[in-house]
Parts: sequence; structure tokens; C-alpha cells
Amino acid sequence: MRAHAKTRKAAVVLQIGREVTKAGLAGEPTPRFAISSVVKRNGKVLPVLSPDTWSDKFELHEILTDFLFEVVTKQLLLKPSERECHVVCDMYTPTHFELLVEAVLLKALMFTKVHIHHKHQVSMLTLPTPTALVVDCGVDTTTAVVQHHGGTVLPSVVLSDKGSSSVHATLLDQLQSKNQEATFTKNDLRDVMVRACFACPPPEGIVTRFFLFPFFVCFCLLVKRIVRLGYYII
Repeated sequence: MRAHAKTRKAAVVLQIGREVTKAGLAGEPTPRFAISSVVKRNGKVLPVLSPDTWSDKFELHEILTDFLFEVVTKQLLLKPSERECHVVCDMYTPTHFELLVEAVLLKALMFTKVHIHHKHQVSMLTLPTPTALVVDCGVDTTTAVVQHHGGTVLPSVVLSDKGSSSVHATLLDQLQSKNQEATFTKNDLRDVMVRACFACPPPEGIVTRFFLFPFFVCFCLLVKRIVRLGYYII
């Protein structure tokens, strides 16, 4: 039994969002990559998680097959038949979408097992408390819900029409106001946020120095106060 536990490979973790999909391996501190949740078919860019594609189950099946095959085999570079897969979805994701994702991962990609989880429940696994208020900021809406001993307190669910899109618009306006000659796109803003939020390991060089800059400023201020204090004592 112990030998089997040692040889068992880490499970694949997928979080399929409306804008971005993150993928990695269980046990690692960060996702290995984050890509846009879109598929190119017949010269068109189709969203994976969109109400427009939910009505046609056959088309949705083809979109999910192409997208998940791209994520697992070309991005993660793994052999699905040797691993389990954990999929993290939003609490309002339709049931037939979750079942279709599970079917594609099991039958098309041949994962050994597939587990579907909700984000507000998975976040509780990282907290040493049985009760917590979980806030999920989506693209268009923000959801706040109370989790108690693994269950969702339904009367506590609160929705807001302010989501990450509003935050992105504000950040783009601030960047544009600081440098009016340059033009910033959503892809530029997404690259900044992914690096700043440690969604993937930062590259060497300027990004690493950017993260160390606040600590350097705090150190300089502390030294300045110590020097002033010593001057007053003398």
C-alpha cells in the first residue's frame, strides 16, 4: 500500500473560468499556466464557458474536447491515462456542463478518475476553521457565501453586479492616464495581473526586482528612522 502511494502520480487540477483557465498538478504551490478559455474553430474564436454554447450540446462537446485536449496534452504535456483529474467550477455552473466536462475527460482523454468541485468549497480546505465567509469575484458578478462544516448556508448567498471586469476597466484607465502615449490592451493588463498575483512563477530579472522593490523601500524608511533617532539621542 505504501509502495503504491509513492508511485502514484500527482493529479491534474483544472479551473475552468469564463475568461481564464488555470491548470497544474496537485501538491504544487501555483498553477503551471493560465490560458484564455477560448477555442479556434473554422476561423472563429468560440468561448468555452458561455451561455451561447450551452444550448447545443453536440457543439459544446466538440468545443470541450478540443479545448481540454489542448490544455492537457499540449500545455501540461502529460499522459492522462496515468492520472486523476480534479475540476474546479463555479457554484452557478450548469449541471449538464459539469457532466459533459467529466464525460470528455473520462472517455476522450482517458483519465482514470474525474472529480468535480466548487470553488467556494475548495477554498475551505486551506483554512483551519469550519466556518468562513467565502467571497468569489467573477467576471461580471461577485458572490459572497458562508460555508459551515463543508456545507453552504443558502440564505447567506449575496450577489453583486460588480466583478473583475469593473476592476479591469479602472486599472486600464489608471494605466492610460499615467502614460497617455502608450496604448494598453486587456492582454497587457492580464499579463501584469498574472505576474503580480503569483499565478505562475515570475521570470528572472525585472519582475523579481519589481516584487522586491516594496521591501527595499520599507527597509530604507526604517534605516532613516533609526538614523534620526540616533541623531536625537546624541
